[in-house]
Order: sequence, then C-alpha cells, then structure tokens
Amino acid sequence: MSDRTLLDTLTFSKRRRKILLYLLDGPKTIDEIKEHLDCSSSPAMVQIKILLNKKIIIETDGLYKLSNIGLLLVPELKKTIMLFETLNAPDNYWAKVDLKSIPPHMLERLGEIGKTSLYKPKRAYIFDCSEEMIHDLKDCGFLIEISSIFKNVYIREYIRMAEEGMPISLIFTKEVSDRLETEYPQIFYRFLRMDNVRFFTSKKIEFASCTITDNFLSLSLFTKDGHFYNHNLTGYSKNAREWGKDLFMYYRSISIVRTP
Repeated sequence: MSDRTLLDTLTFSKRRRKILLYLLDGPKTIDEIKEHLDCSSSPAMVQIKILLNKKIIIETDGLYKLSNIGLLLVPELKKTIMLFETLNAPDNYWAKVDLKSIPPHMLERLGEIGKTSLYKPKRAYIFDCSEEMIHDLKDCGFLIEISSIFKNVYIREYIRMAEEGMPISLIFTKEVSDRLETEYPQIFYRFLRMDNVRFFTSKKIEFASCTITDNFLSLSLFTKDGHFYNHNLTGYSKNAREWGKDLFMYYRSISIVRTP
C-alpha cells in the first residue's frame, strides 16, 4: 500500500471524506452513515468497501469505526480540510497579509478559524468600523480587544458598552494606550475605574487588531509591506472564537495591568 494510494483514498471522494470525518465521533451503523450522507445503501457501501480494503476503517458486529491507521490519518485530514476552509477567505486575503505577525503557536492552529467573511467600511466612513462589525457588537455579551492601532470605536461604542456593564478586556500597545490617555483622558480613566473592564498594555502586538466576543472573532492584519486597509475578517464558529480567546490569553500573559 503506497502513500499515494492512501492519499488518493482519503482525498479523491467527498463521500469518503464525509464518512471518515463522521467516524471521528465514534462507531456508526450503515443506517447512520446513509442518513449522514443522505444517500441509499449502494453508494454508501461502495465507499465503505474501499475504506475497508485500504484498512482505514474496520467493521465489528455491524458497526464501522476507524482503524489504527484511520485514527492516525483522519484527525490530520480534518485539520487540513479546516485549514483549506480558512485559507479560502474572500479577496485572496491570506496571500496579501503578514502571517508572521501571528504568534507561531497560533499560526499552527489557523485552520480553527474556518469560514470567514471580509467586511470593509464604505468610503465615506473609511476610518470607522464596518456596519457589519457595529451590528455584530450589539448582540454580544462580552468583548475582548487586542490592538496595535487606534480605532474610533474605542471612544464611542466600547465606552458605551462598558458603561452598560458588559465585561470588557482591552490589550493595547503602549502607543495606543498613551494616545487614549493623552487625547481622551476622561474616557481612559473611566475605563480604568470600571470593575467590569480589564485594561492591559503589551510591549509588542504585530498585527493590527483582533476582536473576540461570544458571537464572533474579527481579525485585521497588516499587508506584507506594512500597510493597513480598514477591514474585518470575521468568523462566527465556536472554533474561531476559541482560537481568539487563546490568542488573548497569550497576550494577557505578556502584558501589564493598567490601574487608575
């Protein structure tokens, strides 16, 4: 059995991939597999027999499950499929931006972000957040922001949300924190005095910004040549939000707490 044969078996059939990913959840009967594929027994059994012949799955007492080989291969297949879904972002996004700005251990998990939408503000509001971003913020229960750029949303929506009691965590670079303190001291110190707001300063954040709520993850990266165009690459899956929370925890670990 050559590596190429295994690769072909894993990747050349959408139905086979669906079966394998389904079996990651545990053993399944043929009826469960048929229902998952939404097909009759004949096409399902064609793919099952191929997987049985290649020893990727096994059958015991009418239950189909991943073999030892399958348990090694299929989790990696799932990670690859997820990565392709992430990289298939609108406007060829990932080819243009500086991927090195993402911490290496989080870049390895990029596939967890999954399917995304790319939002940009209209020209008349080019320096503001997109309408989609503002709409999404209205429905969130908590807010986390990691940023190396100053955004007007900090002195508008974020302060309003904080005053309404929403739990908010802000990690800014010293430059952003200093600008907020210098140009908007009343807002800055209101943030610091609120019990529901945690405010941190980080020595180094190399991407533009990342917003995480209980509903979405929104990411903005600089281009490879260091330019910034106002945008929000937004994912709504649970995996995307968990990725964002782990990114926050990394920067929280290397940041300093700001106090009044």
